[in-house]
Amino acid sequence: MPDIAAQCDVEANDGLTPSEVYFRSTKKVFRRCDEGHLFDAAIRSRTERGTGCRVSAKQSVEAGINDLATTHHELAAEWGHEANAHLTPTEIVSGSEKRSFADAQRGVLTLQSFTSVDAL
Repeated sequence: MPDIAAQCDVEANDGLTPSEVYFRSTKKVFRRCDEGHLFDAAIRSRTERGTGCRVSAKQSVEAGINDLATTHHELAAEWGHEANAHLTPTEIVSGSEKRSFADAQRGVLTLQSFTSVDAL
């Protein structure tokens, strides 16, 4: 598990190092994924289940990193802002199953999800 230990962010963990914890511990520690995102996870969830960074896995939105406005700005430009008053392109990731309205250039609102956006 040296690859998992290498992700440990000692500074963010107040000096705690991988050699000071049990690999099945439920203690949450901070890690840096391969893309550089800081995330916290229980040691056990990384060592036994292989869970990782939620931002990299598109399970969590981080504006400016993986949101629709950043990754697919051409689709965000078609966003139906009035119809989606509860949601903005910075609050959704491509691949999301959330349904929202896109305001096409003709002014017609269409309801869509972004589950297949990455295939574009």
